[in-house]
Amino acid sequence: GGYGVLELLPAARRDGFGERLLLRLRAQQRQHAVAVVGEVAVQEDMAPVAGRVNPAEGVPGGTRRGAVDLQIGGGAHGGGRMAAVHRHRLALARTQLPEIGGGLRGGGDGDRAGLADAVRSREDRVGPGQWNIPDGLMYHPASIARRKPMGDAPLAGITVLDLTQFEAGPSCTEALAWHGANVIKVEEPRRGDQGRLAISERPDMDSLYFILLNCNKRSITCNLKEESGKALLRRLIARADVLIENFAPGAIERLGFGWDELQKLNPRLVFAQVKGFATDGPYAKYLSFDMIAQATGGVMSITGMPDGVPIRPGATIGDTGTGLHMCVSILSALFQRERTGRGQHLQVAMQDAMTNYCRVTFSRQPMMQEAAPRLGNSVASGAPGGLFPCKGGGPNDYCFIFVARDLTVHWERVCKAIGREDMLADPRFSDGHKRIEHKAEIEENVSAWTRERTKQEVMEAIGGAGVPAGAVFDIKDLISNEDMHRRGIMQTVEHPDRGAVVVPAWPVRFGGEAMDVVRAPLLGEHNEAVLGELLDMPPAEVADLKQAGAL
Repeated sequence: GGYGVLELLPAARRDGFGERLLLRLRAQQRQHAVAVVGEVAVQEDMAPVAGRVNPAEGVPGGTRRGAVDLQIGGGAHGGGRMAAVHRHRLALARTQLPEIGGGLRGGGDGDRAGLADAVRSREDRVGPGQWNIPDGLMYHPASIARRKPMGDAPLAGITVLDLTQFEAGPSCTEALAWHGANVIKVEEPRRGDQGRLAISERPDMDSLYFILLNCNKRSITCNLKEESGKALLRRLIARADVLIENFAPGAIERLGFGWDELQKLNPRLVFAQVKGFATDGPYAKYLSFDMIAQATGGVMSITGMPDGVPIRPGATIGDTGTGLHMCVSILSALFQRERTGRGQHLQVAMQDAMTNYCRVTFSRQPMMQEAAPRLGNSVASGAPGGLFPCKGGGPNDYCFIFVARDLTVHWERVCKAIGREDMLADPRFSDGHKRIEHKAEIEENVSAWTRERTKQEVMEAIGGAGVPAGAVFDIKDLISNEDMHRRGIMQTVEHPDRGAVVVPAWPVRFGGEAMDVVRAPLLGEHNEAVLGELLDMPPAEVADLKQAGAL
């Protein structure tokens, strides 16, 4: 991080370190530039930022470190917690994005054009639409250049200290970060979030698993095994709005950061805890992961074929689903704080979150003598209602079609779409109840038609006729989906190690615009920046903390 990137680039070229190092440095340089543009351009219609630049050093002001006084829209801002912009970071932005160097302005297309050029340059090297194994995921030019100022984002000004690992916690804080919160990952100095090496084919770099779950965040290291590290965390907590953790049961309390202690440090703090099981229940000390939550929360019991074993759904709803439940409650607690002036203690058990996801099945259970069964892919209340095989015969060459029992108009439409109007005159199919009785015969007739067409053709024909239908798109289909990239639901970020990486973004659009994605941080990448901004800590003190083992 910092201006060191600018110094390393010519050295790397001179000493022949190779294209990969240059790409890594360039990606890091560009990412920092975009971040600075987003911080400085607080609103889309702001006036250009004016700052005194020392021609000898090429940076605003007279020294290489510290905050620069900026003239923004006629008002002076300098040195404050939210307004401070480090001189070397602003210089980095101007150097990296010369097209906006004459005046950093929100809402313009200069930064978009520069990033698009970078994508085209990379495409020249890799080739369009190719699967780039070293980079991990295929990038897509339509989604790389979407950067917009985040100063007016919904959660701008909210600081979150993120002590979570793996997925349940990080999925919560990533959602907050996507909405503009200043999310700071507080990580163990040597290895960081254990998710960095989880599911990784490359032990020398962060896993894609970590990268996709930690976008838009910053990272600092803090050694909580040392008293100096604990003291540093206490100082940060005093300046934070939210602290979230998902350590093993009782771990955060043993470190001295239980709810009682936190209230003394910061009465306005929202303290969020994600655990596998309720802290006051019989399994309080048990560990949990996604699949354990799905098993104990009821999800597996209702997933699978009727005559088969319980199945774990492919989507990690035990983790991410729990995280999103907590995210909603954090937002509620922050809203409550505006009325009361006090923080809140939040706890969610992964088991409980999964049970909440089974509400529809709970509505059916009172009408049954036995436990609610697994239904497989068939929908008992619809005929046709289920998965239908399509041309190609691949593992995902299917389309789901659903005609509700009481929607005669859908039945008429599907018969016309497949050219079987004769079924409309068949007395066996004359009403919804009779169609359910003869469901197998109806679905065989529909299958005979779908087998001659691709899943996309089936979806377009049936869905276009006004009947609910959805092709089974696999991950490879979605990662290269032109429309999802165009709408910002898939976005491409440049990572220093991985190169271009496609990230599924936040699906809710604000005013027709998707939330922008910024790459996940490297371990401890923002130590100096975060400590300087939140604690007004000079670089020399940061170096002393590192020497003392706190970082």
